[in-house]
Amino acid sequence: MKRALLVACAACLVLVATPAIAGTAYVPLAVDKTVDGRTFSTELWVTNAGQQRRTLSSLFLEEGTDGSVRDGLEETAQGLPAETTQLLTGVTPDGKAGLLEVSGAPQIKLTGQIRVTDDTGATIATTSMPVVDSDDSIAAGETLSLQGLQRTDAGSFTDIGVVNLEESDIIECVVTLFRVDGTQVGPTLVGNLPPRSLVYLDDAFNLPNIGNLGGARAEVTCDGIFYPYGLVWFQGLQEAQFVAPSASLSSEFLRPGERPPVPTVDLPGGFFNPVVGASLFEVDLPVDKNTPYQRVVVEFDMFLNRWQNPLFHGLVGLKRTNGGPQYFGIFLRGSNSRTIIDRGDGTDVSIDGPWQERTNYSVRLEYNAANGASLNVQVSIGGQVIYNINPAMTFTDLRVAPNQDLRLFMGLSGSFDGGAFLPPWGWNFRNLTVQAFEE
Repeated sequence: MKRALLVACAACLVLVATPAIAGTAYVPLAVDKTVDGRTFSTELWVTNAGQQRRTLSSLFLEEGTDGSVRDGLEETAQGLPAETTQLLTGVTPDGKAGLLEVSGAPQIKLTGQIRVTDDTGATIATTSMPVVDSDDSIAAGETLSLQGLQRTDAGSFTDIGVVNLEESDIIECVVTLFRVDGTQVGPTLVGNLPPRSLVYLDDAFNLPNIGNLGGARAEVTCDGIFYPYGLVWFQGLQEAQFVAPSASLSSEFLRPGERPPVPTVDLPGGFFNPVVGASLFEVDLPVDKNTPYQRVVVEFDMFLNRWQNPLFHGLVGLKRTNGGPQYFGIFLRGSNSRTIIDRGDGTDVSIDGPWQERTNYSVRLEYNAANGASLNVQVSIGGQVIYNINPAMTFTDLRVAPNQDLRLFMGLSGSFDGGAFLPPWGWNFRNLTVQAFEE
């Protein structure tokens, strides 16, 4: 609210809440104040959706107080008959502003709002007010945007609230304000919030030489669990709008006919140049746990420089970590250019290969776990396929448990079996793509 309603100071307005129990939520701005003939009051729509009478308990926590200290505070209990709805008014003491803690059975549904009335009691404006519970919490370190914020000469202005939802930790929050063109407005605001508390920035864009500001945004981040919101007041408090954190396109919804996103590793350019002491490359595919993937496709470009010996050079393999199988491991033999494929079950297959020194290759591997496992190996030069084999493999389950990863590895960590197995020292690997498919 404007000026006297809440102190216009980011550091000195702190509304404090206490640790919540099951069935507890917070109305982050509970107010009953009159400023310039206008009264601001918080109201609650409450429905008991159950089949028996319930009780809603509420506790007002005044701004500037420690909500964990309950001595002298009086809790209010409101009886709710079964399957009824009530509008609760007077939930805040006269002349006060703060935080309202509400608790009760899960059958109780709540919606908050702020009503602005004139000196005759006529309603001037209303705006919704969130009832913040555990489902609304934002993880530590995330950055949330509040968009469509205003400050104009016609009397529009914006308040910003940030709630600390940590049970016992003080957190640091950072609020940065931006114009519509992306330039920052004023200094970055940094402050510490006590556990279960609110900081409320009244008229947040009230800064020197700000001018008319439309379409502005605030970015908010904290190092603990939090919830930010905004209140935009238009035309001298004639209209109000609650601003929730903006949605991102991280949604898991799909358009009709669209397939789920494919877990992908994409490393363009050079990604592996094995040398002595650094000759093993590993990367975990970002697959969903316990998902029955059917295929894994690996593509990369390579420059086969020189054979290190006439025997075996470790090229590439796929395995499940923490006790899972190795699905395949491919070795190239220097003396006869053969492709050696380890099936991971103690057996292998040896097939004539195209491999020559000082040659660039494009390699595509497809491990198919459906209808009996197989590994397709396709090799191209200059876009022309020169080699295509499809030997049978052993393992048909590409699922990974929560404590496992699906890992691609290239090269070897060193020399094995008296030098019979060596890393591809001096070779060059570029443009890696790895994808897992559910069908």
